[in-house]
Order: sequence, then structure tokens, then C-alpha cells
Amino acid sequence: MVIKLTVSAWGVAFVLVGILLGLTIRLNRCRTLIMNPYCDNPSLFKLSCDNVFINNIYGLTFTVVLLSSSIGSIILTYFKIAASCLTSKSKSLNSKALKTCSTHLCLYLLMLLSGMIPIILHRFPQLEEYGKISAILFHVVPGSLNPIIYGL
Repeated sequence: MVIKLTVSAWGVAFVLVGILLGLTIRLNRCRTLIMNPYCDNPSLFKLSCDNVFINNIYGLTFTVVLLSSSIGSIILTYFKIAASCLTSKSKSLNSKALKTCSTHLCLYLLMLLSGMIPIILHRFPQLEEYGKISAILFHVVPGSLNPIIYGL
């Protein structure tokens, strides 16, 4: 079961990223300067002179599908853990499981928020400077808070 899920997850990721890469490569470039601290797909779209409507739709769909499947699998997993804790008679194991789950959930929510902010800010050119800051914070904040959250 685990092997099938792993192969499925990697297979779907390769197909989705392959389509995204194919859509991006086909675009003609008329600009050469990427204004973000790192190169991401929306930054490459901004270099293009072509119509990027299809790329934007696919990118948003890609984001929604991956986000929904991620949140859905986490909700399912946490419900199963909660159900197991409710039926278990061991208070110490229940406490340990709930503490571990709560730290994982805090980190997941932190990653989710710090990842969604740059995605949203790419849609608003007037907020470009905030987008640059949020792109850097996406890589710095979760890793910095990781030891603090797990230390609680």
C-alpha cells in the first residue's frame, strides 16, 4: 500500500510538473530580468511577451489540486489518529500522539500560510516588493520556527 501511494504521488507530481514545464518552455521571452529573489514559474511568465492565460489557469488549477489533496490527506490522517486516541485506553500514548500531531499541524499551517502568500502576491503587481519579502520568508520562517515548535 505504501509503495503504491509513493509511486502514485511521484508519478502524479512528474506528470503535473512536466505539463507545467512544457507550457512554460513554449513561451517566447522578450525580457531578461527576473525581479524576484529566485526563479519561479510566475516570474518566468512575466518575462514572456506571449499570452500566458493558459499557463495561469493551469498554475492555479495545479495549486488548487495539490493543496486540496494535501489538506484532504492530512485531515483524513488526523481523523484516523484522533479516532485511535479516542478508542485507546492509554492516557500517556494518547497525550504523546496528540502532542506530536499538534506540532505537525502547527508546522503544516505555517508552511501553508508562508507558501500561499507569495502565490497570492504574484497576482498583484502593485504589491511586488511584499512578494519579494514573502518569497524569502517562505524559506526562512518555517525552518527557523521548526525547533521552537518541536521544543514545546
